[in-house]
Amino acid sequence: MGDVVTIPEHPVPSGQYVGVYSDVFTAPSDALQLTFTKSSPNGGDTTALVDSVAIVPVPAGTAPFITRNPVSTAAYVGGSATFSAQVLGSLPLSYQWLRNGEPVSGATAPVLVLSDLQTSAAGEYTLRASNSTGTNTTQVARLTVNERIASLYNTGVDNTYVSLPDGETDGHYQLIVNPHIESTAAIVQDSTTFPIVAGPWLANTETSKWIGPEFNTVAGAVGLYTYRTTFDLTGRDPRSVFIRGQWASDNAGRDILVNGVSTGSAQSPGFSSYTPFTLSGTNLTFLAGPNTLDFIVENESAIGYTGLRVEFLESNSLPASSTATLQIRLSGETVTVTWTGGSATQKLQSAPTLSGPWTDVTGATSPYTTTAGSTPLFYRVGP
Repeated sequence: MGDVVTIPEHPVPSGQYVGVYSDVFTAPSDALQLTFTKSSPNGGDTTALVDSVAIVPVPAGTAPFITRNPVSTAAYVGGSATFSAQVLGSLPLSYQWLRNGEPVSGATAPVLVLSDLQTSAAGEYTLRASNSTGTNTTQVARLTVNERIASLYNTGVDNTYVSLPDGETDGHYQLIVNPHIESTAAIVQDSTTFPIVAGPWLANTETSKWIGPEFNTVAGAVGLYTYRTTFDLTGRDPRSVFIRGQWASDNAGRDILVNGVSTGSAQSPGFSSYTPFTLSGTNLTFLAGPNTLDFIVENESAIGYTGLRVEFLESNSLPASSTATLQIRLSGETVTVTWTGGSATQKLQSAPTLSGPWTDVTGATSPYTTTAGSTPLFYRVGP
């Protein structure tokens, strides 16, 4: 293993212990040096508590056992996804990643990197580890591959989704209601001063920034501000739309509208944390063409700072030509799923939540029957 053994970077929630292991290694000497490095995020501290550190010998003949399972994830067509797992046991260990139970060609390391993703890569991934004593397989991690709604942008970024310089106009958003000044321009705010540079607003990142009616909103007028972004679903099936995101505001985020209609999304209470939202074509009216998405922010009580921060974490829409009609019936404990139309490559998919991860129902043909379980399960006909 060489002279240095590195444990992968991992998040540690404040006030909690997180147990981690290194990989199994052969000690290069009878004396080892352990180094613990803690990051210092913007607005965070540099304290750490390290406890129960031990060097644990792995006896010969120890069968593989799982210390870290891969985690389900979602990515976009053309993007990439990474799965990783950790297995302890007697050396040497061999590895094989599986997709829907079948070996992934060339995937024989604890980390699996999938690039240039297509919808066909979606499925259930596991890592199988073996040594001379036995074999063990991780829990399932699901990969969802979405077709990004290309004209949907975070606040404060350019057409390549990279953050704009402070003071630039964000062309993806317009202030259609602006009680502060007579302008529709949404400006990337000054990140070198209060309230962004050291909080209390959420820190800017390379993928999203705060926008507002001007560069510095210290004198922002009291009232309701409506920020509008427009996205195009031409050639897409509006019923297949799924958008998952989060927003923050100063002061309160009052509503999110799709094509002028309230979505009933949770209000944003303020600027120090994100509030998640989910928008779906199954319960909202999207159009097969341009659509508007409005974020309404109220600057309350007194003149002062105001702004909006939006991040779209996941979006998906299927081609209009792939539209299928899906019916789900429940009789007693029997669920029957029937579908018609769509393309020849589409399959019945299921997920534990509307946000996924969506996976193929192996061998399913219409009509498909199954027994109702104790937990919710969603179905769609997808790529």
